[in-house]
Amino acid sequence: MKDEVRRLGSLKRSSNGQASVTVTGVGKEKALAAIASLLEECPRPSIVLSIGFAGSLSDELSIGDLVLARRLLSTDGSPPLDVNRRLFQQAEDAILENAIPYVRRDTLTAGRLVRIRSERERLGQEFHAQAVSLEDYWVCSAAAQAGVPFVSVRAISDTTAQELPPYVEEIMLQREARQGMRVILGSLAKPGRLPKLMSLAGAAKKAQKSLEKFAKTFVTQAIHRGVPNPA
Repeated sequence: MKDEVRRLGSLKRSSNGQASVTVTGVGKEKALAAIASLLEECPRPSIVLSIGFAGSLSDELSIGDLVLARRLLSTDGSPPLDVNRRLFQQAEDAILENAIPYVRRDTLTAGRLVRIRSERERLGQEFHAQAVSLEDYWVCSAAAQAGVPFVSVRAISDTTAQELPPYVEEIMLQREARQGMRVILGSLAKPGRLPKLMSLAGAAKKAQKSLEKFAKTFVTQAIHRGVPNPA
């Protein structure tokens, strides 16, 4: 979503056009459509970096921490995806350079928003994953099928203990559909939501900052080091 990469608007300019940011939208279908379009461009991307927010599946992680994916898993039983080893190391170098707290773990992509602690804990135990998102696996799956090296880094925007109210998913979809004013007016009409929404907005800003620091350093290093082989 745009909120996840809001602070990366200048990336194309700062990289002299050698990098660009594509917003996929929420969920499998939108992610696959967006990445398919991207990979069909001429010239097509030489590297795919999948970034965005994720929910924690472990009490080990805090808001703004990064999860550098070793493997990508999906709740639908699709086969695990291994990230490119060289890009994994470059991503870790960029994280360390910025001193951002992080873990190296498997990440999980779910078909719907995971809101409550008990479900987060169940998924973490079942899949041995540290974080969950809605698009990551599908972005990287498309890259893998196209033979494009990929890596995934996610910033934690909500912790395991932080249960999200049911209306959060509705607000996400409204914001994605560019109905920002409707979201604001709807929230003002329901003042009981405001404390939770303010807390979530603060967490999003912290996650955005972590992604911004990491992504800008990673892109600079990737351009300097060149393109790895797909393995």
